[in-house]
Amino acid sequence: IYPALLGMAPRHECYSTALRIFVYPLHEKTRGVLHCQHGQWGLEALIPHWLRQGSCVTEDPGEADFFLVPWHTWCDRMVYRLNQTRREISKIYIDLMRRHKEFLPHWSRNGGKDHIFIFSDQGLNFFPEWRDWIPHSIFLLTEALTPHCGPTCFNPWKDVVVPGHTDYFRYRRMMAWNRPSDERNLLFNFHGRYPGL
Repeated sequence: IYPALLGMAPRHECYSTALRIFVYPLHEKTRGVLHCQHGQWGLEALIPHWLRQGSCVTEDPGEADFFLVPWHTWCDRMVYRLNQTRREISKIYIDLMRRHKEFLPHWSRNGGKDHIFIFSDQGLNFFPEWRDWIPHSIFLLTEALTPHCGPTCFNPWKDVVVPGHTDYFRYRRMMAWNRPSDERNLLFNFHGRYPGL
């Protein structure tokens, strides 16, 4: 993973998709992919970083199908501003949306319906006002059933549940318990929450 994080991996073809994604350059909210790639919430840093290294990213908003709003919410909370409260994180999101003409200048094109936000590890709990500010945007979530929010935070018509990132530490711990397939009781492990699994 480190060659990719350091920009040493070759550009990829985004699995040959024709989709084009514009990733907003929110540098103040996306500091340090090396610091932020750990744990389930590492997806908030890894997805934008991976996209930026692929052919599906466009610098031309006119040809974009989607707009990714990157913010390392959990890393910002746990690394840079140790243990921010729900209110403190929510205030940052609200400020971002109040100033969307400055930070997200393409928001009005479709009222945010083509904008993607990444929320991992109970992320929507830290922005309960999402219903007021980004109700029609697309969410990439690691948890469809978030405590204190429940199933109302997940809309299967627009949102996508993705597995949380398994970092190297957890990978090594899981490999210590690895067994041949015919000796396993479980086929796979999903790091997150999804109804029905």
